[in-house]
Amino acid sequence: MARVDEVIGKIRGVLQSGDLRATDELMNLASQYKEICESALRRLQRCDEYLFQGRFPEAIHLASQPPPLLELIGKLNFPEAQGWHDVLLMYNWPAAPRISLEQAAQLNLAFGVYPNVEPLFKRYRQLTLTNGPIAERLQVLRDIETRLGQVYPAIDKQIRELEAERLKTLGAELQRAIQQNNTEAVMSLYTELTDPRWRAPVPPPLVQMAVDYLQTARRQEARRELEKIG
Repeated sequence: MARVDEVIGKIRGVLQSGDLRATDELMNLASQYKEICESALRRLQRCDEYLFQGRFPEAIHLASQPPPLLELIGKLNFPEAQGWHDVLLMYNWPAAPRISLEQAAQLNLAFGVYPNVEPLFKRYRQLTLTNGPIAERLQVLRDIETRLGQVYPAIDKQIRELEAERLKTLGAELQRAIQQNNTEAVMSLYTELTDPRWRAPVPPPLVQMAVDYLQTARRQEARRELEKIG
């Protein structure tokens, strides 16, 4: 950041002095400023792509690398910036790219939102690295999306892929729980099957199988209670 401060300090000094002769020193200053702006813009655009995809950890990590991107953008938006752009235009020198303050604002918002979802992203990464249960990974991704309050392409793609994998095993798992008369497991699977956040259509026979078993289990439990009372 010291180099950025030095370049901007020199630019502000030139503008305040009023000495705007097209010297080699001024041209070199314009080149350095342009290089800094281009680097900041590339990072900001990459962060914006990450955020659009829902890849918040990558966006926050990239923006946090030195020099911190939001801090850098704040420095590049110094009060005399427009006057400096006018000087570049006057000499027809290559202009430094303008930084999108809208994208910077979105990144700033992401920094505010991220602490709320960071534990879930870490949990999902851990489950992925250890090849954790698909059902749990799917649940964590859905929770991430719910907290973010928006559908993001990368997250949506992962959810759909995990749903397809999960549906391959749900039927056998449900049948096994029924055969073992494991009411708790059937109830858990029923809750999973009826989660309103499914993208893929859940086969109705699976839901009905769970419903039939649970209804039978409730009747049997009620009968046992009545027998106790009798």
